[in-house]
Amino acid sequence: IEFLEKAFRDPEYDGYVWVTEADGAWRDQRKVMYGHSFLIYAYSELGLALRSPECRERACHLFDLIAARAADFRHGGFFEHFSREWALEAVRPDGIMHKSLDVHMHLMEAFTTLTELTASPRHRQALTDVTELIFSRMVDPATGTGISMFAPDWTPVPNMQLGTLWGSDRFDPAGKPTTVTSYGHNIELAWLYLHSLAVLGRDRHD
Repeated sequence: IEFLEKAFRDPEYDGYVWVTEADGAWRDQRKVMYGHSFLIYAYSELGLALRSPECRERACHLFDLIAARAADFRHGGFFEHFSREWALEAVRPDGIMHKSLDVHMHLMEAFTTLTELTASPRHRQALTDVTELIFSRMVDPATGTGISMFAPDWTPVPNMQLGTLWGSDRFDPAGKPTTVTSYGHNIELAWLYLHSLAVLGRDRHD
């Protein structure tokens, strides 16, 4: 936690930068929702495990931050890539300001644990909203499997390599077709969804 706060937290513009060197020097200072979703999740879990008011406060602050900075108030959900100053950025080669199942799935995960920690009606509503959004917009009703990437209005778009520093996924130059789904993500989504239902107190058979 000490290294995270010292090396990644942005004291000027708030939030956390994406990648640092081993010595803490910033390598990619953009703000990425994938990372912030796991920060909310991690601080919420620490708040539960340690009964730490400080960790609870950090988790709640990060929730408020992304609700203010990253939410798409027109089409719903969250944009995902921003400059250090929180200006929205396109990191796809085609210039689309995309949204992804991956990020929203992990926001559901984060909001689940945050709701478990705080029992706040606002956090509970955010969890309900992102869960319903995933299954109304991001899961193919014909197959029950997830679609990877979307334009802001939730039109499916090819899954492309992003310009942000990332892992070692392999992509075709034109991107993976929208009909290609991730076996691993579908399993992960199912588990996370069932956990969210348990925290919301909903019967999984409804």
